[in-house]
Amino acid sequence: MPHSIRSSKYKTSKGKRRTRKKVDDAKQLSITSLLDILTILLVFLIKNVSMDAQNLTTPEKMVFPSTINAEKLIKDGDPYILKVYPGEILMGKTNTVFGAPEELFDAEKVDKMTQLLTKEAKNIHDRKSDKNIPILLIQADKMVQCRYIGELMVLAGECGFQQVYFSSQEDKEWLNQYARGL
Repeated sequence: MPHSIRSSKYKTSKGKRRTRKKVDDAKQLSITSLLDILTILLVFLIKNVSMDAQNLTTPEKMVFPSTINAEKLIKDGDPYILKVYPGEILMGKTNTVFGAPEELFDAEKVDKMTQLLTKEAKNIHDRKSDKNIPILLIQADKMVQCRYIGELMVLAGECGFQQVYFSSQEDKEWLNQYARGL
């Protein structure tokens, strides 16, 4: 086995020269075991990530509501549209002003809205065959509070709308933003 002298020559206080002992050369490290460990870690991480994604997309015993694209919705149905902004609610294709979302808790305003929505649901049902049902399409600004959307859902059910859809935009980064707490 080859030896090399790893020395630091220096003089002591007595003036004698001193050297350190011979040290064996370090053996070359084999990276085979390191690669094996990294491969195992990689497989483990990939397996865990795929299982987490599966748990997010298919919870046990849960049925997600269906989605529909705009073209199919217009082709197959005759939706009544509610546009909900933080300061106002617009009804129908003519954008009739209902008032502010806060007025959903005013009994008189809600009675007027209920009458109008009931009439529209009946008209949609009468215009279409029995296979097409009245649909309410809610387009809500993301700053609108959930309690207003909940009230609109209750009204839709009371007025004869059998399906309620929400307009949305696809956001491919929503999970990353959610994870970062945005």
